Amino acid sequence: MASDLTHAPMTASVPTGAGGRARWTIILLWLLAGAVGALLIALNQPATYGAIESRLTLDAADVRAIALERLDAIAPLPDDPYVVVFHSHDEALELRLLRMMRADQTPPETLRTLVSRWMVRVYPVGAQATQRSHDAWISHTGEILRLRHYPASGIDSEGSGEGGLDDDDARRRARNHLDAEGIDLDQLQADIEVRRQSRGDRLETEARFRWHRTTADADALDHGISVYFSDDQLIGHAAWYDDPQAREIGNLMQPLRSSNLLFIFLPGFSSESLGRFALMTFKIT
Repeated sequence: MASDLTHAPMTASVPTGAGGRARWTIILLWLLAGAVGALLIALNQPATYGAIESRLTLDAADVRAIALERLDAIAPLPDDPYVVVFHSHDEALELRLLRMMRADQTPPETLRTLVSRWMVRVYPVGAQATQRSHDAWISHTGEILRLRHYPASGIDSEGSGEGGLDDDDARRRARNHLDAEGIDLDQLQADIEVRRQSRGDRLETEARFRWHRTTADADALDHGISVYFSDDQLIGHAAWYDDPQAREIGNLMQPLRSSNLLFIFLPGFSSESLGRFALMTFKIT
């Protein structure tokens, strides 16, 4: 027996009254938030050096090849190593340099290259995340910013076993190494600080060079290059900087790093933009 089913015509439910106005208000607020977010993304893309640095001229494969070749010259790589290549951005340093620019100071190129860089980490088979054997930093133009080897302690410890270098030997060998790397020693201050740190059964010596300052400002960033030795063996060099305003900069960046709301409304907002966003939002001087 056939059923005689009749269907009432379907009609769209149109919100009316206070409930409808509330729903439309929410929709409009979301649209407004999206528009504001798009505007902020456009305004806060990295400026000057940030924009230049974000245009990568080397891909990960190029960086990997450069790093492994140079690191192997410092100390032989482990057999069949696990290699991690990634891009890193120091938004705190970017914010610091933006403050310098706002004060009509020109950030030195030796600091600008540290803002955004490739990083390479090399691990022996079976190693934990903190047990890398080598690492490197490479700029987007291929400049070597860091080459480090980390000798194992204990039975596989490297070096002569006779302790570290004396200050004069450390300074002499460090200068020779940087000269061989093509670094202009005349751009570095004559005073070379020597630091030492015990690493289990070996002694690590650091010869710490500083670039000449471009400003007499007491709050200017100290930065330079360190050369490292394990006992009497060269294990690499690395760029460094010390910021007397590091705590203040960290406090300014913390709300942006921890704010979930920022990333809900600005899904395309990258760490490269955090410094510029803070500069504009908090009126940093």
